[in-house]
This record gives sequence, C-alpha cells and structure tokens, in this order.
Amino acid sequence: MPNIKFVSHDSVETRVSVEVGSSVMEAAIEAGVVGMLAECGGTMCCATCQCCVDCAWTDEVGKPGEMESQMLEMTSDQRPGSRLSCQIVMQENLDGLIVHLPKYQI
Repeated sequence: MPNIKFVSHDSVETRVSVEVGSSVMEAAIEAGVVGMLAECGGTMCCATCQCCVDCAWTDEVGKPGEMESQMLEMTSDQRPGSRLSCQIVMQENLDGLIVHLPKYQI
C-alpha cells in the first residue's frame, strides 16, 4: 500500500497508508488529518481540500486539469504545485508522496 506524508502549515507531519485508487483527500479524511476540510466530499465544487504537492513530486502527480485550475483560482493560497487533493488518485508510483496543507483550512 502506498504512503502519503501530510505536512501541516506548522510543520506537523502525518503519515498515512492509502489504498490504490483512493484520492489523497479520502486518505486524509479517513485518517483524521488536521487541515483537510473537504466540505464537498470530493465533488470538486468547494476547493477546501487544497494541498500543495511537494516540488519533488509535481512531475509524478501531474498538473491540474482546466476545471481544477479554475477552482484553485478561488483559493487564497495558490502556489506552484497547488492541487485539489480530491483529484489526485493514489497509485503505487506515488508511494512516499508529500503534500503540504495550507493554514486557511484549519
């Protein structure tokens, strides 16, 4: 099972094992990761599951699609590597993925 390291805005790290095919958002919610609101439950209509993919992983994860990019434009903390965690589906090649969570979601 692949693993994700979530890093909060104040550098608290939470490591989570994730089923292949689950989203990063689902993994965070299931594990009770602080800083992951996901108010819409993954339907990509609220942007409260924003994360920033660590620069070492941006190529592997890929860029957001057009609709996701539009949702990210509504956030207050968009950075290079910003993604909606509901749109990142875990695969074996993402084992060790590191995502940073913004402060505004707490």
